Amino acid sequence: MPKPDAALQTSRFSTLTRREHLLLLLIPLLALAVRTWFWAGQQANNPFFVAPAMDEQRHDEWAWQIATGQGMGDKPYFRAPLYYYWLGAWYTLAGHNIALGRFVGVVLGALTCYLITRLGVALADFRVGFIAGLIAALYWPLIYFDEQLLTVGLEVFLNVAMLLLLLTAARRASLWLYLIAGIVWGLSAVARPNILAFAPGILLWIWIGARLSERKLHKPAAIGLALAGAAIAILPWTIRNRVVGGEWALIATNGGVNFYIGNNPDADGIAAVVPGTSPGWEGGYQDTHRIAEEEMGRPLSEGEVSQYWFRKGLSWIASAPGQWLALTFHKFRLFWSPIEIPNNQPIWPFAKRATASWLFIIGFPIIACLGIVGLVFVRDWRRWLLPVTYAVIYMGTVVLFFCPGRYRLPIAPVLILLTAVALVRGIEYLRERHAKRVLGGVGTLVMMSLFLFTNPPDRQVIAASNEANAERALAMYYVRLSRDDPSVRPDIIAHLERAVAAVPDDPRFRMTLAEWFGRLGRSAEAVPHFERVVAAMPNDVAARWGLAEVLRASNQLNRARAEYERVLALDPAHEIARERLTLLSEPLPRPAPSTTPAERARTLVTQGRWAEAAEILREAVEVQPQNIALLINLTEVLSLSPADDVRDGAAALKYADRAMKLSNPPSVRLVNALAAAYAADGQFENAIAISEQALQICKQGGHQAQVADITARLELYRAGKALHER
Repeated sequence: MPKPDAALQTSRFSTLTRREHLLLLLIPLLALAVRTWFWAGQQANNPFFVAPAMDEQRHDEWAWQIATGQGMGDKPYFRAPLYYYWLGAWYTLAGHNIALGRFVGVVLGALTCYLITRLGVALADFRVGFIAGLIAALYWPLIYFDEQLLTVGLEVFLNVAMLLLLLTAARRASLWLYLIAGIVWGLSAVARPNILAFAPGILLWIWIGARLSERKLHKPAAIGLALAGAAIAILPWTIRNRVVGGEWALIATNGGVNFYIGNNPDADGIAAVVPGTSPGWEGGYQDTHRIAEEEMGRPLSEGEVSQYWFRKGLSWIASAPGQWLALTFHKFRLFWSPIEIPNNQPIWPFAKRATASWLFIIGFPIIACLGIVGLVFVRDWRRWLLPVTYAVIYMGTVVLFFCPGRYRLPIAPVLILLTAVALVRGIEYLRERHAKRVLGGVGTLVMMSLFLFTNPPDRQVIAASNEANAERALAMYYVRLSRDDPSVRPDIIAHLERAVAAVPDDPRFRMTLAEWFGRLGRSAEAVPHFERVVAAMPNDVAARWGLAEVLRASNQLNRARAEYERVLALDPAHEIARERLTLLSEPLPRPAPSTTPAERARTLVTQGRWAEAAEILREAVEVQPQNIALLINLTEVLSLSPADDVRDGAAALKYADRAMKLSNPPSVRLVNALAAAYAADGQFENAIAISEQALQICKQGGHQAQVADITARLELYRAGKALHER
C-alpha cells in the first residue's frame, strides 16, 4: 500500500495562523461588497431588476406559487425544482420581494468564494487559496449570475461544497462526511441533474482517497453512504413526481427535450429551442408535447414526451454520425469560447448598466488560459484528481447538450483554483530560474490563447447581436408600461432605433421598428423600414402585409394596392388582404362635406386615417348624444384602430354602454362592438362572454354569415388578442 500523503494527513486549514484565518475571512467580505455594489447598480439602472423576463420570470413565478401554497401543479417536475423552492422559501418569509430574492443570491455567491478559498488551501496552501478567493470575488461572470434569479448560483455553491466535503472526507477517512457529501451531491442534482454524471468520479475518488490517509477506510461503506446520501436528497422529489404526476421521474422530465435541442440536424450549440416550436417558454413547452402526441397518435405523459425526444435525438445521431461528431466538436469549441454566450438575456449589455462593471476585468479568457497552465504546474495529482475529474465530466455533460455561458459556470471554480496555482507556481519558477518549467508554462499559455480566441462565435457579431437584443428587450418593457402610461411610447421607438443601429442588416429588428412606427400612427416613417425588410425578404408575407398597411395608412393607395396583390400572390388565403384590395379597387375620393359624419368616417377609415375618423365621430356624438348608429361607429373606430394613439378601449366601452342603454333589444352589430371594446381594453373574459351570447342569437336566427364572423372573433379573444391584432 502506498505511503499516505503527509500533506493530507494534517488539515492545511487547521494549521493556518490566526492572521491567515483573518485574511481568508476578508475574501467573502470583499465578494459581498462587490456583489452588493453590482446588485444596487442593477436595481437603479436595469428595468428588468424588478420585472424579470424569460427564465428569470418563470423562476420568480414558480417560487411565488410555492410561497403562496399553490405548488407546482399536478405533473412531474419539468425542470429540476430545488432553486424554485429555495427562492420560494425566502418569498414565504418576506413576501414577493424580488430585490431580496436577488440579494440572497448575492450572499450565497460570497459564501461560494469563501468555499473556493478553503478548497484552495486544502488542495495546495494558503497562497493558492487566498489568490483563488480573490479571483473568485472579482470574477465577473460569477458576480453577474449570482444576482440573477437563475439556478446556476445555487449549483456552483453546492458543487464547491461537495468537492470540499469529499476532499475532507478523504483526509479524515470519515464515513459520515461521505454521507454528507452524498447529500450535497444529491441536492445539487435537484438543482441541475447534470451533476449525477459525476458518479464515476466520486467512486474513483473514494477508492483512491482511501490511500491518502493513515486511517483505514471501509471503501464499500463509504461508497454506499455517498450513494445513500444522494438518495436521501433525491427520493422525496421522485416520490412527489409519482404521487402527484402518476409516473416515476427521478427529478425532472426535460432531459429528452434538452438532449434533442443539442442533437438535431439544425442544432448550433447555442439556441435552446426545439426546431419548429415557439421561442417563448410556454409556447415551446406546449409545442414539444403537441408534436410528440401528433406523431405518436395518442396523448403522452410527461415522461413519454421526454422519451420521444430522446429517441429522436439518438435516431439522428445514428443516421448522421459524422455530422454529429462535427457538431460535438463545434460545441466543445463553444464551451471554450472567450465570450459569455447568452441564454436568458443579453449578458454584457445589461451587466454594464451597473457602475460596478468597471471592475469586470477578470473573465473566462483569463481563468481558461491560466487554468490550463496551472494544470501543467500541478505537483500532486492524487490531490487534484477530484476537482479535475469533476471539471472534465461536467464539461462533457454541457457539450452533450448546448453551451451558453451560464452552463459552463460550474467549472469556473476549478479553473480559478488552477489559475491561482499558475500564478503562485509561476512566480516560484521565475525566482528559481527554472527555465524548463517557465518555458513550458509560456508555451501552454500561448497555445491555449490561440485556441481560445479562434473559437466561435464571432465576437463582433455576437456583441452587436447582444446589444440589439438588449435594446429590443428594453423596447418591449416599455411596450408593457405604455398600456398604462402612453407617455413612454417614444421610448419604444428610441430603443428599437438603437437596436437597428447595432445590426442594420438584420431584417428582424428593422421589421419590429417598422411595425411599431405603424402601431403608433407614424406610418410614413414606417414605410422606408418596411421597404428594406421586403428587399431582404421579398417572399415574407408578414413583411409585405406590413408594407401594404403603412402605405395605405399614409395614403399611398396605388402602392398599397400593389402590395396587397403581392400578399395574395404569396398567400391566396389571406382574406383581410383580399378585403383591403376590394376596398381599394377604385381610388376613393376625399369625403365631401355634404355626406353624413358616419359616411365621412367610413371613407377616412378605408384610407387609414383613423384619427380623423374618430374626431369626426366624436364631434357628431357631441351634437347627437343619443344617436345609436354614431355611438356604434365611434365604438368600432376606438376599438379597431391599429394606431395606439387612437385606439382607446376604455372610451369605446363608455360609448358602447351608452348605446346599450338606448337599444332595446341591442343589434348584433352593437353587441359585437361592445365585445371588441372589452377586448381593446384587455377584458377578454367579458369579450368572450358577450360574443358567445351574440353567437347563440345568430345561430338561433339562422344568420350564418354573422356566425362565421363572430366565431372568428371569438378565436382571437380566446387567444388573448383584440381585433386590431388580426
